[in-house]
Amino acid sequence: RSKQNGILRGAYHFFHPDLDAQGQAANFLAVVLALPKGDIPPVLDVEIDGGKSAADICQGVQQWLDVVGNALGRTPMLYTMASFWNAKTGPSLAFGKYPLWVAHYTGKPAPVLPTGWTDYAIWQYSESGVMPGITGQVDLNRFNGTMDDLRSLAGS
Repeated sequence: RSKQNGILRGAYHFFHPDLDAQGQAANFLAVVLALPKGDIPPVLDVEIDGGKSAADICQGVQQWLDVVGNALGRTPMLYTMASFWNAKTGPSLAFGKYPLWVAHYTGKPAPVLPTGWTDYAIWQYSESGVMPGITGQVDLNRFNGTMDDLRSLAGS
């Protein structure tokens, strides 16, 4: 119904560095390919280290991005926060070409970006929003651009 009502949507995967990245990508694709085509690029959430080294985390992230991006013909988006990324990936500079959905809960006018990015696509600025019809708090996000920019990101 969201698409019928003009609401952009997409698919999201929480990455576990301690699990096989290829298997995670295959599982994601099995679910996503069974759904109607989404709008925003596939999103990989990277916010735990699973006890893995920076090199292992980066290798797994890249493998997931490559497999999913190639299968769907779209550049995936990365969701992370500067505090995690900078501490747990080295920080890696290899991922700045991917659109960034950054989590930084602050009242400041802009988020702190992870090393490797100069801009963000989406900023999750709060985890304590209130929405009519939803019990409990919700995340709040801002898109960094115009509605035309968002449609372009969504591939429409």
